[in-house]
Amino acid sequence: MFLKLCTGETGHSDTCGDREEIDPKADMKEAFKVFDKDGNGLISPLELRETLSGLGLLSSSRSLSRIHSMISKVDSDGDGHVSFTEFEAMMMGK
Repeated sequence: MFLKLCTGETGHSDTCGDREEIDPKADMKEAFKVFDKDGNGLISPLELRETLSGLGLLSSSRSLSRIHSMISKVDSDGDGHVSFTEFEAMMMGK
C-alpha cells in the first residue's frame, strides 16, 4: 500500500513528496524504514504491530501471536524478524 501511495496508483496525490523520477528500490527502502523503527535492518514483531496500528491497519490489541503468524509467512530464514530482502520479496509478490 505504501508503494502504491508513493507512485500515485491509488488515485491520491503523491504523498511522498514531489519527485520527477520514481526509484522503486529507494521507495522500497523508505517503506522498510517506516517499519524498522530502531534502524537495525530487521522488522521485529513489536515494530510490525506498532507500525500497522499507527497506520490504522491493525487493532493495537492484536496479540503478538497473530503478528508472529504474519511474520512467519515471509520469514524465509526463520529468525522471527523480517529482513529487507524478505520485505522486498513480499512486496514484489515473490
